Amino acid sequence: MSNKIELVPIVPKQAEILAALHAEGFEQPWPANAFTSLLENPSRSGSLAIAGSAPLGFIMIQIVPDEAEILTLTVARQYRRQGVGQRLLEWAVAAAQSASCSRVLLEVAEANQAARALYEQVGFSQIGARSGYYAHSRGAQNALLLARSVVSPAPTR
Repeated sequence: MSNKIELVPIVPKQAEILAALHAEGFEQPWPANAFTSLLENPSRSGSLAIAGSAPLGFIMIQIVPDEAEILTLTVARQYRRQGVGQRLLEWAVAAAQSASCSRVLLEVAEANQAARALYEQVGFSQIGARSGYYAHSRGAQNALLLARSVVSPAPTR
């Protein structure tokens, strides 16, 4: 699957697609208008993974001086464990590199073992925790704060 994946920049007109994908991955998904609002800020961007015309998943980041934060990442259920999440994370790391960031940050639910394994595979490690960060039907869930250093590419001559 990973060689058939195309990454395209996300734009406000894709808000309904983003909201539908987000609903597959989160108990409290963001509505379409949240994505439209998020994308109004030039410090936020993202990438949508597609295969043909099928949306597979997406990632949104925010770039601030010296670091990037992954705001959300989700992959449609039928495309999980096929390299989509890894490709999206690699895109985010490359975007952070291009913006001269020193690291990429994210929060992940402590109970989300699959996501934690993916993040670890791509080089993220825990730097903190936030108690009761996520609202959940089974009660508040702790979040782990993860980071990955970004090594800027050497300047070309």
